[in-house]
Amino acid sequence: MLPIRIPLFKGLLGHRIFIIRQGEQHRFSNVRSLSDLAEFKMGQGANWADTKVLNAAGLNVVTTTKYHNLFYMLEGGRFDLFPRGVHEPFAEVASRPELNLTVEEDLLLVYPLAAYFFVNSNNFKLAQAIENGLLEMIEDGSFDEFFYSNPMISQALKNAELERRKIFRISNPNMPAATPFDDKKLWFKID
Repeated sequence: MLPIRIPLFKGLLGHRIFIIRQGEQHRFSNVRSLSDLAEFKMGQGANWADTKVLNAAGLNVVTTTKYHNLFYMLEGGRFDLFPRGVHEPFAEVASRPELNLTVEEDLLLVYPLAAYFFVNSNNFKLAQAIENGLLEMIEDGSFDEFFYSNPMISQALKNAELERRKIFRISNPNMPAATPFDDKKLWFKID
């Protein structure tokens, strides 16, 4: 497959906030460093790309093959926090009112993560057309307008209050060298 290297979610997928047990916010409010954060066990899917990223950063990861089990494992104390993309945890917690879970208020874990369009590796014409169209949208501002006005994105950013959180950045060893990190207009900025 041929990637069009324009991150469709502006890298927001790599901005992680945590689901925790209710009544345990105090345990996380004093985290000041990545090594402090590494003291906690994190729950993840066994085959998720994020699991490799967290492990590579030296974080303590507990895995399962079943997504739904993660919520019960967290509530049951098998791990301390469940990292989720900023658009995920509020709805996930709300849809499980029977569980003693909430969204952590102070921390943000950030690593590079891009979602791309892919086309057949022989279809250069289509790849070029998609790339040109996306670049035009970025240049005229319509890409950001569409992105930030999307109800899922706008509500997630409002709920997550990223600008007031303590940010911990880690690398993603799975990102290819061709990732356009230097083009700042392609990526989400917390400010």
